[in-house]
Amino acid sequence: MKRHYSFFRVFSALLLLSTAARSQTQGDPRELMRELAEKYEHPSSYYYDFVTVTNTQTEAFRSKTDMTVEQAKGVQGPYAEGLQQLKQSQYERAVELLSQVGEGDRDYTNARYYIGLSYSRLQRYPEAAKAFRQVIDLDPTNLFAHYELAKALFKFDKKTAEQEQQFLRDKSPDLLLYLNEDTGDSVPGSEGDSLPAGGAIYEANRDGATKPTILYKEKANYTEIARRNYVQGTVVLTAVFTKGGEITGIRVIRALPDGLTYQAIEAVRRIRFAPATKDGQPVDTRANLEFTFNLF
Repeated sequence: MKRHYSFFRVFSALLLLSTAARSQTQGDPRELMRELAEKYEHPSSYYYDFVTVTNTQTEAFRSKTDMTVEQAKGVQGPYAEGLQQLKQSQYERAVELLSQVGEGDRDYTNARYYIGLSYSRLQRYPEAAKAFRQVIDLDPTNLFAHYELAKALFKFDKKTAEQEQQFLRDKSPDLLLYLNEDTGDSVPGSEGDSLPAGGAIYEANRDGATKPTILYKEKANYTEIARRNYVQGTVVLTAVFTKGGEITGIRVIRALPDGLTYQAIEAVRRIRFAPATKDGQPVDTRANLEFTFNLF
């Protein structure tokens, strides 16, 4: 109990100090610390403070919680803050914060992974590869790290990348598919997807042609690796809706990595529709389709 009490007192004090510094308060931070220490005289109760500090006032709200020491460590720690910076595309700052996570921390392996991801998005691929190798040293079965390592290596060391590609071929065909898509070894929608033979292909809602009527459309699946990497955005595809009720000629206008483009294409293939018409007759039409992926 003593350990919980001491930790919360120090943790809350540091939280107050950092909040005061960020808001440029005119108050004395040492005084805030003394006031906070006086609040927690009963070690059997755990409290935390949410503090809003402005130039003219300090407002505190105290609530009781069952939060453990281990949970509290991540509330404002470098790992949590580093992830927030990564999500906001502040990759340099993310690396700086995540690098503060020590080897004894339970989030150390994940921190190294997201350092590698940040370096990849900064196009600093050798540094990304180094971080992903560190993850694999700690967890050799981490398929996501092997996948990201292969992506980074393809940018500067294709021979070694092919070894990781073979590893994924044996361990995870789905990740291999996404890897080939992201590295350009395959073009989504181009294989076995030909245009209808003969006749005109009209643009939907142009030149007297209507647009096809969608009868059934599934939401594209979010891949696990895309969730892991906080990938969001919109995939834009174009496809031909034939007068015979088939979808063909799928092409990518705007892609997303980590299997999201592939999943969007698969969702297009499952669409059911009534063909567009021109002068009362069914015709082939080309139309665009969008699939939006949001984590929240």
